[in-house]
Amino acid sequence: MGKVLQYGALTTKIRAMRGKLITKTEYQKLAEANSVSEFVENLKKYENYKEVFEDIEPEAIHRGEMEKLLTYSIYKDYSKIYRFANMKQRNFLKLYFMKYEVSVIKRAIRGLNYEDSQSYFDKAEVIFTEYSDIDVSGVYNASSIEDIINALKGTIYYEPLMKASEYAGSSIFDYEMALDVFSFKYLWKKRRQFKGRELKSITEFVGTDIDLLNVMWIYRAKKYYKLKSAKIYELIIPVNFRLKNEQIKALVEAADDSEFMSVLEGTLFGKYFKEPLNSSDNLDKTYNQVIHKLSSKEFNLAPYSLACVNTYLSEKSKEILRLIKIAESIRYGYRSDVIIAEIM
Repeated sequence: MGKVLQYGALTTKIRAMRGKLITKTEYQKLAEANSVSEFVENLKKYENYKEVFEDIEPEAIHRGEMEKLLTYSIYKDYSKIYRFANMKQRNFLKLYFMKYEVSVIKRAIRGLNYEDSQSYFDKAEVIFTEYSDIDVSGVYNASSIEDIINALKGTIYYEPLMKASEYAGSSIFDYEMALDVFSFKYLWKKRRQFKGRELKSITEFVGTDIDLLNVMWIYRAKKYYKLKSAKIYELIIPVNFRLKNEQIKALVEAADDSEFMSVLEGTLFGKYFKEPLNSSDNLDKTYNQVIHKLSSKEFNLAPYSLACVNTYLSEKSKEILRLIKIAESIRYGYRSDVIIAEIM
């Protein structure tokens, strides 16, 4: 009864928000648009996106603008949940916001060579800065990686990026990996402030995320970057959940794809990765499917817990990725059935 009283209002709010997420049938209709402008016009019919796109001329929208507006939609939903949450729930939400902060810093690093990178935020910055200590203007006005790091002084991201900058020949990849490894180690440590069902749910979410990302990073490091084992070990998030140390070592040391797959099949995640080792896109798709299944399972098992928050925000992020994918596929002239097969 205590959990129902504690989470009743928040769970009810989130269930109402989940009811407004786009369904498979609605995705199919959106994918049938003949142009990106028609896609935007159709998207504006949905309550969640009507306000987001209200001042936009659909004919003039481009990918960068699309991502910016859809990101604004995520922050808006986060803000709605935060304002509805109690103190303990807000503590979890503050930790969850790290995902958005890391994403923002990565985008700024990647956008150093693009003139329009500074315009990424606009009105989304108002919401973002309400929940973050990051100097967004400083980060996005930076003209070098050194400027970005200096703009992050006083935040938890300064030290890991400074350490990354000391590597000889530090690349965008090095900085992104430093952020990812740090953020997951930080989340894994901070989860201990929660107890009981909350701790169990957060451990399941974060631990599974770490295991899956380690599998994907090891595979990509071997397949696409041809990195040596010693370098790959540096990239791994040093947290063990379902994957054992010996299994990680065997994946890193695998001589080829066949041996890698053989080792992976012996883990708890093997059943999910039987086919997707053909491309990077398929790896991402499988990762999203596993996270979605876990979120849905946790929400069904414990609707009156932090699982309701994590599930909705995960589903919302997945919806945004799907919408971006649909828009890009329409732009390149793909058939609607091909688009749906790709995103679902």
